[in-house]
Amino acid sequence: KGLMQQLFPREGETRPRLRFPEFRDGMEWRARTLGEVVAVASGQVDPTEPPYCDLPHVGGENIESHTGNLQGLTSARELRLISGKYLFDERDVLYSKIRPALNKVAIPNFNGICSADIYPLRPSNDKLSRQYLAYLLMSGRFVEYAKRHSERSKIPKINRDSLLAYEVVLPCRPEQHRIASCLVSLDGLIAAQAAK
Repeated sequence: KGLMQQLFPREGETRPRLRFPEFRDGMEWRARTLGEVVAVASGQVDPTEPPYCDLPHVGGENIESHTGNLQGLTSARELRLISGKYLFDERDVLYSKIRPALNKVAIPNFNGICSADIYPLRPSNDKLSRQYLAYLLMSGRFVEYAKRHSERSKIPKINRDSLLAYEVVLPCRPEQHRIASCLVSLDGLIAAQAAK
């Protein structure tokens, strides 16, 4: 968490406090809204119909908080699901919009369907890397934003408009890859230690 705070700019800044040596003299990061660089899935599929009924289903309960690990996946048929679901694939990042403080973000490497309480977000152009997007959504700054913009008092939830209005400050694509690969390798070390 501490490293992520150093690798992403603070609110109102266009450079992070910590930058990899090869990018220290690079350009300022560019401010955009999330809506300019991602597309949110729209249109739901019927989980009782093939081929959707046999795809793995991801609900909020299947995404581990703060790590993004997916667990306990089963098919829509096994779960006897009947309400509409979103379709996603390995180009998407899954963001659970319910209780944003739980910080549930996943990077699936398969095709599946997900709960209507999860936004499948896909980088809409080459300005944004999928892995960088996932870490951006897990960053403390975004989590605080999502908590502030959550509706409802009983069950906090960030709506689509608030999500897409979030201002992101993006580095160039190679720097995004460098940041994401650093964080992926650290997540691997943390997972290995946890397994021990």
